[in-house]
Amino acid sequence: MKFSDVKKEIRRRIDDEWLYQPKLARVTAAQIELVMRVFCDIVTEEMRGDESVSVPQFGTFSSVYRQEKVGVNPKTGEPMTIPARRAPKFKAAKALKAAVNPA
Repeated sequence: MKFSDVKKEIRRRIDDEWLYQPKLARVTAAQIELVMRVFCDIVTEEMRGDESVSVPQFGTFSSVYRQEKVGVNPKTGEPMTIPARRAPKFKAAKALKAAVNPA
């Protein structure tokens, strides 16, 4: 799902919720985009700083250190060194796993 589709789906679901709870304020697409961008920025900054971000009922975003290793160039078959780096990692929460794979 593209970012623009996610924004539309969030807006649609908030509007549906608004029908049942009229005291809720209307939310604009721009506000949804702002919240999503801020959330992504926070997760990115925390992962860059070697921290993790847990979202209850969803999962945990973190980063892991990958050591330097020797690999093979697929075009030439020559050995090459793959430099050490940090890689993003996501661990799904139990509730998310259960929702994706209902019993």
